[in-house]
Amino acid sequence: MNNKKLGILLVIAGLLLLGLIIYFLFFLNFEQDIQTFTGGGGQNAESELSELGDEEEAPKKVIREITITQDKEAEPAGEADIKATELKKIAMSFTERFGSYSNHSDFSNISDLKIFMTESMQKWADNFIKTGRQSLGDTSVYQGVITKAITSEVKEYSLGEGRARILVKAQKTATNGDDDSSVSYEDMMIIFAKEEGQWLVDEAEWQ
Repeated sequence: MNNKKLGILLVIAGLLLLGLIIYFLFFLNFEQDIQTFTGGGGQNAESELSELGDEEEAPKKVIREITITQDKEAEPAGEADIKATELKKIAMSFTERFGSYSNHSDFSNISDLKIFMTESMQKWADNFIKTGRQSLGDTSVYQGVITKAITSEVKEYSLGEGRARILVKAQKTATNGDDDSSVSYEDMMIIFAKEEGQWLVDEAEWQ
């Protein structure tokens, strides 16, 4: 009977010892791990995550800034290319009309173009027509010139200053009477100025 009781006590003691071993090996380490994440170590982890988050967001901000800058720079450049091409076409048409006239047309080649001129150029046109009519002379014999624009070249274009210079190469066919005609080639410099938001011809000079 005593041996039986002793055996039972030994078994109970062994179970208690085993329980203590399991507690120290498992539960105590588990609590320490929890403290590591929720205590001072947890704050460090949050700081590191915050820093990593900032590092991840920084490239995104830089990419957005570069994209916006490129877009802003691309728009004026695109506008400049388109507007310069348009001005070249206008300069060629203006040169053809401006340079084609006869002693029977009453300077319509100038007056019809006034809507494409700046205010100062319009004043020049009015004085030119007035002086030309006074010195027109005999109109019984037909005299005229037909001008054809060949090429155009942008010599200057400044969107900020609102100024552009286009050089137009032209062919001029002059007729005097019925059969007498001659061909010559001249360049015309067209200077555009931006006036009240519109590109208008400010000067036109044969060279």
